[in-house]
Amino acid sequence: MMTKMGHILTFSKTVAVKLRCKSALLLAATITVSISIGMVYWSLWNEAKAVTQEGVENTESVASLLDELPPEQNKDDVIKTYSQQLEVLKDSMERFQQNYVGKPVRRARFKIQKHRHEKLRHQCLKLGYKAPYTTDLSQIPSHLMVDDVHKIIFCQIRKAGSISWRNALSEAVARDSKGATELRRLSSYDSSEQLRRVRTYKKFLFVREPLLRVLSAWREKFVTGFQRPMYEDTLGREITKKRRTGSAKKGGNLNVTFVEFVDYLMTGPSVDYDSTDFHWLSYNTRCMPCTVHYDYIGEFESMSKEAVWIMDQLNVHDFRWSKATPSTSLEFAKEQFQTLTKQQRESLYELYQNDYELFNYSIDKLWEKLGITP
Repeated sequence: MMTKMGHILTFSKTVAVKLRCKSALLLAATITVSISIGMVYWSLWNEAKAVTQEGVENTESVASLLDELPPEQNKDDVIKTYSQQLEVLKDSMERFQQNYVGKPVRRARFKIQKHRHEKLRHQCLKLGYKAPYTTDLSQIPSHLMVDDVHKIIFCQIRKAGSISWRNALSEAVARDSKGATELRRLSSYDSSEQLRRVRTYKKFLFVREPLLRVLSAWREKFVTGFQRPMYEDTLGREITKKRRTGSAKKGGNLNVTFVEFVDYLMTGPSVDYDSTDFHWLSYNTRCMPCTVHYDYIGEFESMSKEAVWIMDQLNVHDFRWSKATPSTSLEFAKEQFQTLTKQQRESLYELYQNDYELFNYSIDKLWEKLGITP
């Protein structure tokens, strides 16, 4: 490969001398650097780097050939033009190197994204989703958040940093539109505009270890969150009426336990109550990743590292991210999951098994991390 590159460079120099024109001189640099970029794209970085350096070092030797130009040709103008063009090519190469090749961490992130997409698609096929991603609005979540300034769509998953994301994106939209627009739900557009955005906008979502997310949702709604009174007076009564004798006064503190909450999730609601609360709705139901193509898949566990990087890929620059921290410690998680029987833990996993498999989480790793015997 290096021999061929050397022949190309030598040939270009020869043509430059014989044709006695500055365009041929520029061609020498253009061919060398362009092929180098192509080699980089195919991961032949070591060779590409050497060729690029060779092209830079040959600037003087190519310029020396200008001595053979006819007297009427302005050598200074040719050298100046050639040098300027070479600098542009060098700058392009350096930026390409910095954004993809030059940073092992960035290369790793692209590989991670590729792996996540491959895993997701494989599991979707196993679930029976054989057709390409759809443009049927009935199979696209209407609640998706749309950013028309940066042309991106975000699926909010509660208890996976969704509030932090919504606030950060709202700030970016307001800033870059100078207050002229704001985030909107996909359903706020007419059908044709919804489809156009789904087809052309980049889309992303962030997921979280599924059962830790469920635990976090229970803790916020029934233990520590400001919405606790509302949830206890509505869903709390639905949960406890079949699991306790007697009843609490309205407005009383029900103290819904994690065991009761899990039992409710597994047995389902009564006919007069809708249990599809999005705080614990499955990822597969909430975001429909088997029918909607998400360009970037992030994980809550590494959000501080992935958030700004993904936004940079989506051309949302100077992105201000307030780190989302899990409200549930591993100690608290261990304490609560140990209150469940083995059968309850297994049944809860089965309820969210698709989420585990679609996004490559492992229930065994969770039990190992918590020190719980499966």
